[in-house]
Amino acid sequence: MLQSSPSHGRLFAWGLPAAALGVSLLIVSPVWRQWQQQEGVLAAQRLEVQRLEAAPVPAPTESKLAVRNTPQEASLFLREMRALAQATRSEFVGLDVRARAPEGASTQDTGPVRAIRMQITLRSTYPRLRAFLARLAKAERLYSVTELSVRRRATTATDAPTLDATMVIERYVIAEAGSAGQ
Repeated sequence: MLQSSPSHGRLFAWGLPAAALGVSLLIVSPVWRQWQQQEGVLAAQRLEVQRLEAAPVPAPTESKLAVRNTPQEASLFLREMRALAQATRSEFVGLDVRARAPEGASTQDTGPVRAIRMQITLRSTYPRLRAFLARLAKAERLYSVTELSVRRRATTATDAPTLDATMVIERYVIAEAGSAGQ
């Protein structure tokens, strides 16, 4: 039978808990450092949230949803469409002012704002057509593309593939006093 002396008992009484403390510190210490780092990140994020909450709300961008229905309005629209086509290196092919409303769409012109539709045709490549539509979406005025038809144009083997895109664009004008519903 194994006999232990009182000195061995004290060694176990102090040594075993000391060893357990050392092992737990080796395990807990890295996790503690990670926790401290995450607290620092969280404090920085809280400061950022406070800064953003204290910042003034940015002013909305100036955008004209509708313009006055003047005799020059149609030519201004045409000029803007040509400028957008030129900026995207697309060819402005045609314009039809007799564009009809899509089937099932309301054609009532009552109220202070009236929708006017025009059909335009562009000749372009696909990336340039996408650029045209992106610029149209960011235009100063509100435009709505209600119809879009894209056809591949016959080209020779050496030409870049081009498209003929026909779209109906709806723009909005403020009706003159007394002309609403007429």
